Amino acid sequence: YIQDKGQECIYAYCKKAKRIGRIPIGCIPFVHRQCIKMIGKLNQIAGIDSPEELSEDIYSRTIVSIVVTPLMAVPVFSVPVAKRYIKTVGDNYLNTLLRVVQESSDTELGNRALMIKRIQEELKKRAGGNQNG
Repeated sequence: YIQDKGQECIYAYCKKAKRIGRIPIGCIPFVHRQCIKMIGKLNQIAGIDSPEELSEDIYSRTIVSIVVTPLMAVPVFSVPVAKRYIKTVGDNYLNTLLRVVQESSDTELGNRALMIKRIQEELKKRAGGNQNG
C-alpha cells in the first residue's frame, strides 16, 4: 500500500514540476518547496505525523545534488531537470521510508519520535554509503 500510494504521490508532484519548470531560474525555490511538501505527504501515507519543519530537515538530508539545481535555470533543461529532481528525491525518500517501516513493529510505528529518529538515521546511512560508494 505505502509503495503504491507513494509512487502515485511522486507522480503527482512530477506533474506539478512540469508546470513549475517552465519558469527557468524562478522554478528553483518552487521545486525545492514541492519536494518538502511531497516528503510530508509521503510521511502521511506511511502514517507518520510530521510537522513541516521535519520535512524541511529531511529534505536537506535527501538533496540530490547541488550540481543539478543550476540546470533548472537553463530554459531547455528546466522542465526535465525539475521533473527528474523531484522524482529522484521522492524515490530516494520513499525507499528510505519503506525500509524503516518494514523494519519496525506495529508498536514502534505508533511512536512518532522513534520513527523520525530512524528515518534520520537511515538517511545518514544512505548519505554515507553514497559518499563512499
